[in-house]
Amino acid sequence: RPPGDNNRAMSSFLNRFFLICAVRGHAVSETLVAFMVKAVVLDPRNGFNVDRILTKQDVQKLEEVSLVLNYFFSL
Repeated sequence: RPPGDNNRAMSSFLNRFFLICAVRGHAVSETLVAFMVKAVVLDPRNGFNVDRILTKQDVQKLEEVSLVLNYFFSL
């Protein structure tokens, strides 16, 4: 995939997560969502390889993490 696809995939993911939070009544900023996702991706315990373009599996893993983050916002 070209690098632009990676940026679009990440942007799409962030937008979806932000909208899910908004629909559920959680007031979070796009900046906070981006920060939290970046922290997850950069944490080596989560197994993301930051030296390559995101794979479909990476995006899927981010979606799984979003469920956990969404739970965090619901507390």
